[in-house]
Amino acid sequence: MSKYNLLIFFTSFLLLGCSSKHNYKKYEFSKISMNTIFSITIYSNIEKQKLEKIVDKAYKVVEELEEKFSVSKPKSIVSILSKEKKAPVDEEIYYILESARQFYKISSKKFDITIGSLVRCWGFYNEGYRLPTAIEILSAKRKVGFNNLTYDRNFIKAKGEVFLDFGGILKGYAVEKVVKTLKNEGIETGIVNAGGNIKVFGKKPDGTPWRIGIRHPRKNGEIYKVIELNPQEAIATSGDYERYFITNGIRYHHIIDPATGYPVKNEIVSVSVISTNAMLVDAYSTTFFLLGVQKSRKIIENNKLKVIFLLQTNENTPLVEIDF
Repeated sequence: MSKYNLLIFFTSFLLLGCSSKHNYKKYEFSKISMNTIFSITIYSNIEKQKLEKIVDKAYKVVEELEEKFSVSKPKSIVSILSKEKKAPVDEEIYYILESARQFYKISSKKFDITIGSLVRCWGFYNEGYRLPTAIEILSAKRKVGFNNLTYDRNFIKAKGEVFLDFGGILKGYAVEKVVKTLKNEGIETGIVNAGGNIKVFGKKPDGTPWRIGIRHPRKNGEIYKVIELNPQEAIATSGDYERYFITNGIRYHHIIDPATGYPVKNEIVSVSVISTNAMLVDAYSTTFFLLGVQKSRKIIENNKLKVIFLLQTNENTPLVEIDF
């Protein structure tokens, strides 16, 4: 029996229309990685034993990224920098840091990988969700700011206590890297999904488009909208329904505004971004959620992105969709 689960649950999306013609078989693998269900779906005529070795290699890539970037791994850049104020940098870490810095700039300092102290303050790392005091938030805010980091291709240093959080970019990067790994091993067609960060590659064997159902943000288990993806396209969604709690009728979610120290407050309940790079759509979806529709418009148009905003004035009003 395969060591992988054969039942896949997509966090933000549901995959639709996956029947296969021709001689290809459909294989589904899922594993808990990066605190989510990391799923790989492959269409192939490769024998199952060989295919599982390829999937092993792909999941090894994810494990290595976790070891390097996870908040819970003692040898990660997050843990080392938090304890020692200095950590070694390799080519991959430098690339992620530079990518995060670009989003910090275009987001007017809203997308900030030094947000970890605030995320931890709200209890979103261990599911011990809590409403912190104003003093606790102020204390955590003092530890936030990308400008507190200095780095080159060898080392990164922090001014004072800094707790990094790569959650807004890493899953998308992992998806992109896994797809590359699969392709290098001869896999031509499939889907990789890290908790709703999805990339499809190759053409479906039956010739139909890749169809993805975007999860309804207010109705569990229901699809809000079905979209079609072209081969090599990726989609990611940021929403206020993934990690949240409600106190006194107010929804507090995990996307924190570094300027206020509180979950970002606007009418957006979810934003889905479609393009060809899984890492970029991951970071863009978080950025647009933080910025709001109007401040995101120029970035969307300049980068020719496909974006779906879902807005809601309050918990009892209908959803409003804005597409770009």
